[in-house]
Parts: sequence; structure tokens; C-alpha cells
Amino acid sequence: MSVKPPNPPHDSTDKVVRELLRQLPYADPDLRGVPTPPAARRQRQTPGPIMKPKPPGWQRSWGWVTLAVVLAVGLSQWPYTRSCGYPLYGYLAVVILLPVIALRAVVASWIDRRAVAHSFAIVMVLGGLGYCAEVLLPRVNYARISATWQCKPTPSFAVAPAILAGPPLPLATVDPVRAEADST
Repeated sequence: MSVKPPNPPHDSTDKVVRELLRQLPYADPDLRGVPTPPAARRQRQTPGPIMKPKPPGWQRSWGWVTLAVVLAVGLSQWPYTRSCGYPLYGYLAVVILLPVIALRAVVASWIDRRAVAHSFAIVMVLGGLGYCAEVLLPRVNYARISATWQCKPTPSFAVAPAILAGPPLPLATVDPVRAEADST
């Protein structure tokens, strides 16, 4: 008695499928009949790095947060006048820089998954927006206190003749004690 192989139609379909897979350009070398060495199989099975390794997260995120905190403390201790003119513009540039640096700290701490640094960075953003409001709102007539962008001109030498054109000042005053001593 001869034994028939089970499911002969599937064998023919399997042969056709293997033949079609062998013709694919990136087919498995085992399907094409080319044996691969075991070392190559192991190397192929381990995936390579998908992304470049990042620097340690705590240094980047805490570095940005520290920079924002130092800038905020420096702004609170600003030693120069900042009421109008060019000193105001310099102060305003540094004030606008604070929320920008703090937003960078927010992004860095979010990427690095540093919750405490992220909280500090959000507080620094709000503080920077407060500094911006302190400088900008009085100058756009939103606050009760009004401030100007430009300083009022100071009196110069051209104004001096107008001051001298007023009533004449007495050149000397008479001291009564001295006048009696001179008369005797």
C-alpha cells in the first residue's frame, strides 16, 4: 500500500508561493536558497539605534531653568535707570528675553521628562510675563500709572538766555550790622 501525502494541492501552492517569494528583490536569503552564516542572522535580528543618543537630560533641562532663574533675579536687582529712553529699551530687551529662555526651559524639561524642572520653568514663564506687563502696560495706557517711552528733553544752553531775561536779581544784599559799623 502506498501512502499518499496529506493535502497534495497545498504542496503545489506552497511551491508556487516559495518560487514567487524567491523572486522578490529583498527576499529572505533562506528562501532564495543562499544559506546565511549564524553570525549574520544574529546581527540581522538585533535592531540598531533608531535615534542618536541624547545628552543626559537633567543637565540640559536644569541648565535652562537655572539660566532663567538667574536672569529673573538679575532683573529684580537691575542697577540702572529704566524709566525712559535707551536704558528702557535695554531693560525691555532683557525682560523679553526672560520668557523666551523660560519657554526653552519648558520644552527641554518636557522632552527630558523632568517634572520639577518643568514646574520651575512654568513659574519662570509666568514671572517673565509679569515683568513684561510691568514694563509695557503703563506705556500703552492700560494701567492707571502712565509712563512714556521717551525722556523729556532736559534744559540746554539755548534755554539759558530765557531764564536770564527774567527780572534782575539783586547783586548784593545789605547787611544791617555791617552797615552800622561802616557808618560810624
